[in-house]
Amino acid sequence: MDIRLILATFVTLVLPAVMAFWITIHGCLKFWRKAGVIPAYSAAAITMAIAAWVAWHWRETLLGPDLGFSWLTVIPGVLIYAISIWLSKSVRAHLSLSTFAGVPEIRNNSECLITEGPYTVVRHPRYTLVIVGIIGWCLVCNFLGTYLLGSAAILGFCFIAALEELELQQRFGQAYVEYRAKVPQLIPTFTGLVILLRLRKA
Repeated sequence: MDIRLILATFVTLVLPAVMAFWITIHGCLKFWRKAGVIPAYSAAAITMAIAAWVAWHWRETLLGPDLGFSWLTVIPGVLIYAISIWLSKSVRAHLSLSTFAGVPEIRNNSECLITEGPYTVVRHPRYTLVIVGIIGWCLVCNFLGTYLLGSAAILGFCFIAALEELELQQRFGQAYVEYRAKVPQLIPTFTGLVILLRLRKA
């Protein structure tokens, strides 16, 4: 089987599932704070499974036309995705497993605002690198549907970042307002990119 088709199918299943998971968590935080962590992640797992099932059922439609193999898309795609993986180490170093999974948001923990390392470059480095990785995936796959789905997922992560920022401002107040005024949301400056590269080499 064509490796691009396998990868494109994987992307088609994963992106809707991931979006369903995070929208379920961030879109209903007030409710989850009353219900608790276990109900929150149970519901998120269910919506994630439903999204993946729907995507599998409609995978051929979602994939759309195969635009063909081209080194002009594969080589940049692999390089872009590799860069996102390479840079992600500096982000993971500042996130515990519970923070990565969004537990502090549900528990309304106001003691864990991260403003160091890659968080001095953009406010949501994890989402920035995921978006970069999505672009790399789409270029390697080169199916019309993955470009469209990838674009929708990028917009979705922008929406999730906006929801998260409302929650962060509620949790951290003026400290987050001041942090937000200093650091870009998702797109780093050139100076920020240099800082991120230095952090990765450190």
